[in-house]
Amino acid sequence: MFPTKEEIADFFTAQFQQKGEMLHALQDLNSKISQDIIFNVIGEGFSLATQTQGITAFQTWVASTALPAAARMCDAVPPRTSEVIRVTGGGDSPYAVALFQEKFSHKGKFSYTILNISKIYSNDEHLTGTPFTTNYQFALKYNDQGQVSELVVYTDTLFLQNLLDRKI
Repeated sequence: MFPTKEEIADFFTAQFQQKGEMLHALQDLNSKISQDIIFNVIGEGFSLATQTQGITAFQTWVASTALPAAARMCDAVPPRTSEVIRVTGGGDSPYAVALFQEKFSHKGKFSYTILNISKIYSNDEHLTGTPFTTNYQFALKYNDQGQVSELVVYTDTLFLQNLLDRKI
């Protein structure tokens, strides 16, 4: 038996709505994600695109690429909302797809804590407060231990790249 739809939704909700020490969230992944995970973010010409394998490479990508990129794009303080829209699969199947939606404002501030170091990134020249919504689709494969062994992320890469490049 593999994680149920509800367990998968709870996992993504916990990760995306995580508050405080990012290291705890990354360490929690060790029990939920296979040590030899295959991880891909799809996107041609997308600066966040990656193909990597292994939990250390995955955690390094999150800490050194995904979080700083988020800092450049959005304000992580309210009114930020994160929601799992739907999960398909899981249970009897090792395969599942989760659709996730986030709503942010483009205020230019983002803070997080990792390895006991707090960082606040500020884009003072970009304090528009423009709201935006982005969706992510996660294609997952679980191993016999119920850990994610493959994760492919699909998102609106052009929109996010435009935010990163401050074209929006």
